[in-house]
Formats: sequence, C-alpha cells, structure tokens
Amino acid sequence: TISGLNLSGNEGYYTAPNGGGVSYLPGDVIDFTDFDLYPITLYIYDSYVDGCDAQEQFLLTIIKPLDCTLLMSPTNGETNVFTDTSLSWDLVEEATGYLLSVGTSVDNFDILDSIDVGNVSNYDLPENLPVSSQIYVSIVPYNNEQVAENCFLNMFTTYKGEVPPLFFTPNDDGDNDFWIVPDRFNRIKSIQIFDRYGKLLTALGGSLSSWDGTYNNNLMPSSDYWYLVSYKDGSSLKGHFSLVR
Repeated sequence: TISGLNLSGNEGYYTAPNGGGVSYLPGDVIDFTDFDLYPITLYIYDSYVDGCDAQEQFLLTIIKPLDCTLLMSPTNGETNVFTDTSLSWDLVEEATGYLLSVGTSVDNFDILDSIDVGNVSNYDLPENLPVSSQIYVSIVPYNNEQVAENCFLNMFTTYKGEVPPLFFTPNDDGDNDFWIVPDRFNRIKSIQIFDRYGKLLTALGGSLSSWDGTYNNNLMPSSDYWYLVSYKDGSSLKGHFSLVR
C-alpha cells in the first residue's frame, strides 16, 4: 500500500517523470503482477497551486508471494497408508526450506509441530504413525524474506490394524480349525505362540502361517495361549487367545 510522510495531499505516484506513465494515489495497492521486472522506479510528483512542482523518486521491489506445495506421497485423501511411511512433496521455486507439521487432528499437530526440515522434498518420520488414524500434514515453504501463507492441509488415513482371532476350535470339523492372523498387506514378519507359562510352542512365518493347536504332534489342551506378532516395520503386538476343544 502506498503511503508517505510530510506529503501535501496533492502528490501522486507515477512510473515516469513529471507525472507520466501509470499513476497511483496514496492508499492504492500495487500488486506483484503490475510489473514484469523489479525493482522499478516510482516518482512522487507534487504540483502546487502556485504553479510550482516537486519530484522525488525511489526504487520499489515487490516480493513474489511463495507458492504452497502439496503432499505427493502419500497423496491427499489416500487410505490404507502404511504406518512406517515417509513423506514427500514438490519443491517450490524460490523456497529455501520447509516447515513440517504432522498430527492426528486438524488443530492438533501432536506428532510434529512446525519442524524446520530444511530445503528437502522428503522426510522420514522418527516414529511409526498410529494405525487406523487420520493423519493431517502441513508443509509450509519459506525463504529469507517470507513464509508462504494459507497453505493447504493434507490428510491421509493409515491402514486398519488387523486383530488376531480371539479363539479357534481345532476339532477337525472344517470350521475354524486353525488360528490364523489376517495379513492383507503382507506386514507381518513373524508370530510366536506361547503357553500360559511362557514356553514357546511354535513360530509362524514363511511357509508356516497358521497354528493347528499341537506341540510336537501332541494336541494342546483347551486353554488360553499368548502371541507376539512382529511386523516388518519394527512394531509388535502382544495378546492372548483361547483354544477351545
């Protein structure tokens, strides 16, 4: 916005000397797109009632507002995103760094809060994201002169954790004879099964993906058993289930 000190009220701002070129009045707003190149010379020209005039000039530079960027991976609105995902985005011309915020609600960046990640286009999160959660991501470009404004808030949803079954009935009737943990997204590395005393009965993984309720070819009794599911992203899940005969 054009303003000044010790002005008479009769002056105008011009792009050429002696009141020539494009004219602006005090209070007018000059937009970045008004001129192709910066800096430009503006002239303050004042014509007095007695026929005299005066002129001053100065250089004007308007900084182009920084563009915002969008999350490229995961994409905005994507679902079933793995919890160990990394974030990537498009680089913005003229930006020298980015402020990254990540949270589980629109107004709560409880995972990362305005972390300066530098002039990069990707970031590996320090911890796995929570399962079955909406994740909100803000990426704000900046440089030495300004910080981008009104940038878009991205959102994606992590995959739903698949819960191991609570019981199975290995009685050879063809119904629920095996204890099997769902793994639609191939996230499981291994599964260990223990009895109530902590003895390891079997380890599932590779070609062995289910338990038939035996140990050394002997039928295990009806009881509660414990499991430890280890995932490829380094996380794990502990719990127990029932064998019912």
